[in-house]
Amino acid sequence: IRFLLEWRGPLRFDLAFTHASQIASLELVDGSVNYESSAEQMCTGIRIRAIKGEDTRFESRNADKSVLEGVEPGAQAFQLISTIPAVGDSHLEVTLEHPVLQLLPALFTDLSTWGLSAYQQSAMYILPARAAVESAVTVTRLQVIEVIVKSGAIKIPVSWAEKSNFIEITGGINASLVQSGSTTQIRDLTLQSGKLRHAVSADSPTLLCGRLEVATRGTFKSTQDEAKGIRLNTLSFEFIRIQPLRICVDRSQLRALTAAVMEL
Repeated sequence: IRFLLEWRGPLRFDLAFTHASQIASLELVDGSVNYESSAEQMCTGIRIRAIKGEDTRFESRNADKSVLEGVEPGAQAFQLISTIPAVGDSHLEVTLEHPVLQLLPALFTDLSTWGLSAYQQSAMYILPARAAVESAVTVTRLQVIEVIVKSGAIKIPVSWAEKSNFIEITGGINASLVQSGSTTQIRDLTLQSGKLRHAVSADSPTLLCGRLEVATRGTFKSTQDEAKGIRLNTLSFEFIRIQPLRICVDRSQLRALTAAVMEL
């Protein structure tokens, strides 16, 4: 079986609790979905030339409504390849080219609430518990996940009212994960060639730290208490390794860093 879906121009998704309570929108520009299935394996590929996410909340304080942006001329801003063999572990590879993410904690909280609510109203919320009982004697299959972010950036506003005043962390991210049931092993999570900058305008950012490299390994586990009706998520780290770094700031930049942390 083979299925191919292609589109030209923006494909827009709007997320909301109700018509009067909007959350965010996502545009996927010039993309394709390729699905192939055989007796040996099932493969799915998603490729998108450009992505754009915006904050559509009516009462948000941030002047900059851009949440996520990824445009890579001549390449794909987003690529996902999933391979599920008939026997053995499944593999998922996600690649992002030059994404820019603005940290908006209140928006991310709304998105997580929306996602959890949608999940709890779906049949998939009940199926895992039944499947665990029915397949207790079967061998657990692993899912290997590789995430590659090439030359990404995270923006932290110094002031919500200003679009061009923000702290920026740039660099590449590599993540290698192994998921088994409700447990995810973080085998490797690294920030490479990272930099810390203060941008008062897009044309002249000030470099605060020229080398920011972090590596970590840990475990994320989710457990559900059926009696109390609650879900407990735990994240533990084996280590967090930060390479020697040097940060050079003056008083105004120190105030900007402090303001960015306070805005979060």
